[in-house]
Amino acid sequence: IPSYTYRSPSPVRKEPERSIIIDHVSKEFRRKSLLKYALERGISKMTLDRFCKQITYHSVYSPNLKHTAIGFANEDGGYILRSRSVKKCTACGISILRSNGATEVAVFEGFFDFLSWIEDQGIDSLPCNICVLNSVSNLKRAINFLNEHREIHLYLDNDKAGEEAAAQIEYFCMNEETRVIRMSHLFDGYKDYNEMLIAK
Repeated sequence: IPSYTYRSPSPVRKEPERSIIIDHVSKEFRRKSLLKYALERGISKMTLDRFCKQITYHSVYSPNLKHTAIGFANEDGGYILRSRSVKKCTACGISILRSNGATEVAVFEGFFDFLSWIEDQGIDSLPCNICVLNSVSNLKRAINFLNEHREIHLYLDNDKAGEEAAAQIEYFCMNEETRVIRMSHLFDGYKDYNEMLIAK
């Protein structure tokens, strides 16, 4: 058996923005700029309303200046925040969505790739559990959860970091009871699922 040492993939882990204060969490998206941004990335309002929240927040340094962003909840009790000009997080954890009784899990690097999969496949109800890493540097946090499944489907980026993450998941999770299946061929020729969806 070849020796293998766990090491974090290349990208540096993004630290949470301790200076962010969340003012309001809305289940329905109404901000036109966020809807337009999501639509440009191939994501409909219906999908946003199903899986994300419209987050209103401010910085402790500018309490009177409010901002809005698309928020995707994670296991650390925070949100990954995205808009045309914002790429922040209030906590760095992975995100997990569970489908009752599922023995399979789909793994994505970022939540826009997950949303792209929903849109591209026309998925009405989750056919399996979902694990969004939110950063490949969170991979170690996901290993125990992934090992609870019989099949692990990897929708990781077609780049060096995605390849490294896929190889590590195969090493730590694949055995006689668990299959690890790479699915990046679905967006072959593109960096990730969202880039392919935008091109379509």
